[in-house]
Amino acid sequence: MSLAEDWMREALAAAGEARAQEEVPIGCVIVHEPTGRIVGRGYNRRILDNDPTAHAEIIAIRQAGAEIGHWRLLDCALVVTLALGLLGAFKSPGHRLAYLCLGKAPASATQVRITGYSTFLREEWLAVFKVGQNDFQTLVANAKLVPADGIEFQNLLKPSALKTTRLFQSLAPLNNAIGYKRVFKESEEHERGTVFALFDPPTSTAIVVREYHD
Repeated sequence: MSLAEDWMREALAAAGEARAQEEVPIGCVIVHEPTGRIVGRGYNRRILDNDPTAHAEIIAIRQAGAEIGHWRLLDCALVVTLALGLLGAFKSPGHRLAYLCLGKAPASATQVRITGYSTFLREEWLAVFKVGQNDFQTLVANAKLVPADGIEFQNLLKPSALKTTRLFQSLAPLNNAIGYKRVFKESEEHERGTVFALFDPPTSTAIVVREYHD
């Protein structure tokens, strides 16, 4: 297992176990990134065990340490559904799209597809949807995006795990796409990272990528 979306799917499955037991539905997996092997897995058990420390992350971290045999979890990623909960993992695609588009998702968007992941040190999300050009331009204005070129988009994706997702790999070439971006100034804004948006007029396809790395 190597795809970031598969790791999140495993974490969501763990969250489902918590939900089935009427626990707070948060799940977590620890992945050894060089091999893609899941070395720790956990879900919230604070209510079940009457243990205030029994968070999904703590359980997964302890399991990973035992599996690896060392307290330092080198080359490991923590994948937790909490960020998805804030994003609206169990809500409509429109809720999730609004998050990626800085709360300015066009109501006319259709065929919304979203993938992404959240780890301890980085977060990346990809949304693909159909929308009219006028509504896309309204999104650009409301989200305060500025023009950008395709090279900047390619550079953004070079180190990204989003390239391994089935959604990204299913995209047709967008040779006529128009690009926009916003790079947050963390010292001045409550957001951080980058938002990049592409629009392909011939197909009315919009792509939005949101990422940050610590």
